[in-house]
Amino acid sequence: VGVGIGRFMPQRPIATADGMPDYTLKNAAATSVKLDYWWRSWVATRVGYEWVRTGVSKPNVPSFGRIYTVSGAVLLAPVQLPMRRSPYLALGGGVRRYNINSSLSNGGPAWDIAPNQNPPAAYGGVGAGLSLGGILIVPEAGVWTNTFKHEYRCNGCTDTSDEMDVVLTLHLVFAR
Repeated sequence: VGVGIGRFMPQRPIATADGMPDYTLKNAAATSVKLDYWWRSWVATRVGYEWVRTGVSKPNVPSFGRIYTVSGAVLLAPVQLPMRRSPYLALGGGVRRYNINSSLSNGGPAWDIAPNQNPPAAYGGVGAGLSLGGILIVPEAGVWTNTFKHEYRCNGCTDTSDEMDVVLTLHLVFAR
């Protein structure tokens, strides 16, 4: 069982429209809990939960955002090194729950950009474990990708976007 902290870094705007600025999420802290079970030294399965508290960075308007992710993955470690946890590749997917609210950039009322949306998502990442005095530290870099649909009706809008979010995490593993 590992508990981690990390950094969520969105790479694409979540909403675009003619005559309005792109709505982009802020970089934010990510917290996660992951359960990895190594069947053999080279293959494992993972169940995970991640949550991010963020907001809209552009335009600069009052906002809040929450992204919750439930996921599963297969971990493959084809190269065995004399480390506690050899370098591995994580491939999987899950469901991301978005709840993002913002004021319109023209000073209008609050707008639910994504009122409780649950799109499926794909995940790919790499990581390795470092043992320091009985504690296993596992850094991992990954990318989430999914389709996002905003809920604002406007002329010239593109109401869906392909999201790509980079997540860097550092997990402390308590049970091995």
